[in-house]
Amino acid sequence: MAEYNKRPVVFALSNPVSQAECTFEEAIEGTNGAVLYASGSPFDKVEFHGKKYEPGQGNNLYIFPALGLGAILARVKTVSSRLLEKTGESCTDFDPLLIHRSRKRWFMLVHKVSPIR
Repeated sequence: MAEYNKRPVVFALSNPVSQAECTFEEAIEGTNGAVLYASGSPFDKVEFHGKKYEPGQGNNLYIFPALGLGAILARVKTVSSRLLEKTGESCTDFDPLLIHRSRKRWFMLVHKVSPIR
């Protein structure tokens, strides 16, 4: 991917870690540190050429807490496929570049969980 893209994006979302499409370390090494990476499972930080890299986690972490809270507050009895679809679509409206600029770490795809809580 790095042959065709300056900043390749890799979403290794399969769980568990042993089933991920590639590890964070493989993605860093394979792109000379240029990858924008998110996984479905947590991976350890990687040090490559003297620089430390921290992987992102990009699974359902951002959708289900909001969906659950919304369902509780709205007192819905059933979470329909359409409601689930609309929740996912609303996450696509989120512009990660705004976070990149605000956190001065443009390689991050999404916020860490702790500031969201």
